[in-house]
Amino acid sequence: ALVGQKVMLSANIQLRDSIKLFEKQLAELTDFAATDEERKTIAEVAALWKKYKALATAKPSKDKAEELAVMSDKVLKKSHQFVLLLQERSGTNAGKLVNISGRQRMLSQRIGKFYVLRSWGLDNPEYKAGQDKAVVEFTDALHLLQNAPENTSEIDDALAKVEKDWNTFKISKQLKGGNYIPSLVVRSLDKILGQMNYITALYANIAK
Repeated sequence: ALVGQKVMLSANIQLRDSIKLFEKQLAELTDFAATDEERKTIAEVAALWKKYKALATAKPSKDKAEELAVMSDKVLKKSHQFVLLLQERSGTNAGKLVNISGRQRMLSQRIGKFYVLRSWGLDNPEYKAGQDKAVVEFTDALHLLQNAPENTSEIDDALAKVEKDWNTFKISKQLKGGNYIPSLVVRSLDKILGQMNYITALYANIAK
């Protein structure tokens, strides 16, 4: 959607880098799968990814963007199934925090997805509803993480930075007159993504 709107010079680079990262991590998760159910689920993710990648690398158009939005939900749902299997295998509360923290990364990008689709003039009411739902889920999970007894001072400091960027996002998205500022919103959400990636790694160390 950003490439199609031509509002961020870095959008093409971000798309290319995201594809490479997804494929790298998909390969790592495939190797990590230890049970028949895990191997079956990650294979289903890989099959969906082939269709997803074909759409993501096609010439941008509003029709393609809507197809991609539908496919992204399918990839998300199947990937989450795999994450839950890993959480079940870990069997610890810290493992649950890894899952919640990791899901925050997804929610930040899900919010961005709906926002940039809407900024491109796609008026599907499901996009606003999806964005609003993801905002509520992110806010609730952020409060849960902030109150987790397992938190270290390092995790608390990182979560404070996330809250600051989250407040910036909430202010920046509330422009009057129906105006959108996708480049600013995406930058705020990408900062949150980076922080949540760091926090997820911190929780993963606790879970070991």
